[in-house]
Amino acid sequence: MTKDFKIGRPAGICAKSGKDIAPGEEFMALARMVGEEILREDYSLAAWEQIDTEALSADRDVLGIWRTRRPQPEEKKKLLIDDNLILQFFERLTGTDDPSRLNFRYVLCLILMRKRLLAYEGMNRREDGTEVWRMRRRGSDTIYEVIDPQLDEDKITAVSQQLGDVMQRDFSDEPPEDDETDETPGDVATDQDEGDTSEDDNTNGETVA
Repeated sequence: MTKDFKIGRPAGICAKSGKDIAPGEEFMALARMVGEEILREDYSLAAWEQIDTEALSADRDVLGIWRTRRPQPEEKKKLLIDDNLILQFFERLTGTDDPSRLNFRYVLCLILMRKRLLAYEGMNRREDGTEVWRMRRRGSDTIYEVIDPQLDEDKITAVSQQLGDVMQRDFSDEPPEDDETDETPGDVATDQDEGDTSEDDNTNGETVA
């Protein structure tokens, strides 16, 4: 079930107009999953006004949309993105049976566990041997089922770093919030190496329904 992931990095160019997005300029970004590849598209605010956002909301390949800003060259490129957007990516993949998307959703689950947004509630094993984790969203009774595709730690680390590229966030050096310790099925959720720092200033997420 293991597959390689390809995630496009931002190029600082508006996907609609083809014009450069200037340092300091705010713009809209979205992540779209096409086959086994996650593509990032950036749009100037002017171009975004011409986009059919309702159609994007209905497109299950669109994982998330957020507003951000391209940093000045001298700015430190260690920037933040709303944690709820990470959860949105995860939720948008609910119900998928595509192997590459199942793998990606599993890695998102590990990141959300690390950030104390999901709590491990237990595991069921299907007749074919597939392990299915039961995850609870903290602060609610919402339960998600997450298939464990048995990725090795190198693959998990690589996908986490690639995810950081498209969302422009380094997940590796954010310690878990000070909270009670969850029972987890392993320690892979906290064994991520450091990744690259980001290239734009993520300010807030915009929910895709």
